[in-house]
Amino acid sequence: MIFVIMAIDQKHLSQEYTPLFLSVQQKNVEMWFSNEAKQWLVVLEKIKQENIILKNRLADAIKQDVSKDFIEYAEYFQQRFIEKDQIVDLLRHDINMMLSAGSHLHKSSDKSQLKKFASQMTDDIEKSRLEFEQLKISFNTYLSKP
Repeated sequence: MIFVIMAIDQKHLSQEYTPLFLSVQQKNVEMWFSNEAKQWLVVLEKIKQENIILKNRLADAIKQDVSKDFIEYAEYFQQRFIEKDQIVDLLRHDINMMLSAGSHLHKSSDKSQLKKFASQMTDDIEKSRLEFEQLKISFNTYLSKP
């Protein structure tokens, strides 16, 4: 939705229109942040589900007759999978906290805190996603060894 305001002198802009304009800006920020948060949560849910699959594959592999070395590596991967679950849970918690606190942030004229959070969250989720992809590759490579 695009709003066009024709050249209106600020002095002549009545006070009754200003809250409406600010309300529209707030709604746009709320929609933008809500959409960003939904995308972040989808990425985190995908990581969580893939992590469950990897943990199940690890459990199946351990059921086989395995060496002591395999058990040590299995413990390493199990710990890494648990850490990934914790990171995902923390990121989801931060997103949900910001969504609930967001209504207060949207009302302030300074949106820099919200933008800073969004930028940091995007970076954190991307870093977590890349680390998880590397972990997944390492795990699959290890399982494929004879």
